[in-house]
Amino acid sequence: MLQQVRKQKKILTRKSNTVHVPLRTCVSCRSKRPKKRLIRLALDKDNRVIIDENQINEGRGIYLCNERTCMARFLKIKNPGRFFRVDKPVVIGFKACDD
Repeated sequence: MLQQVRKQKKILTRKSNTVHVPLRTCVSCRSKRPKKRLIRLALDKDNRVIIDENQINEGRGIYLCNERTCMARFLKIKNPGRFFRVDKPVVIGFKACDD
């Protein structure tokens, strides 16, 4: 009987009308926002920062708000490679993803 009550509680807590929205943190202003509202940056094979429009490129990506202040603050960072967790120098010259 106790096991049936536990199973019913689990079922009730799993059913909800809310949809999970993944949140990501902007590396510039540290605000948390829905993933779809942020711009994802990733590294290509030549260690250049690219804008990952479809958010599907391989490797570690970082997220920025779609605001000029966040972009400007990111461009002033002395060592942007730390966000991508690479030791090699990273070239910041945004280009659109070719994929």
